[in-house]
Amino acid sequence: MEYAEWDIRQRLGFLPQPGRLKLIAGRGPSMAPVINNGDVVMVDTAVDYFDGDAIYVINIGGETQIKGLQRRADGVYIVSANSLFPPYLAPADLFIAGKAVVQYSARQIA
Repeated sequence: MEYAEWDIRQRLGFLPQPGRLKLIAGRGPSMAPVINNGDVVMVDTAVDYFDGDAIYVINIGGETQIKGLQRRADGVYIVSANSLFPPYLAPADLFIAGKAVVQYSARQIA
């Protein structure tokens, strides 16, 4: 997918190296209403570490998810935007694949 350099520069404040940004589609209800099923998220794959409270693409036990990570007094928690999914302490096998930087809503044009 091609993307205008000026738009990336405007949204991020810089133009990353080619291949650094990836697009991933959100699936399921756990991050609604922030990221809805089918929304597209632009991910900065150079951020493969906890870089403060934010939304990340993570992998736990082979399952890739888009989730919030939040530092609390007793560790880093995995947090969903939807309150039906309670936060939980990040397991030791947490792998951060990137940090979400832009979200695009996938609304059908009629």
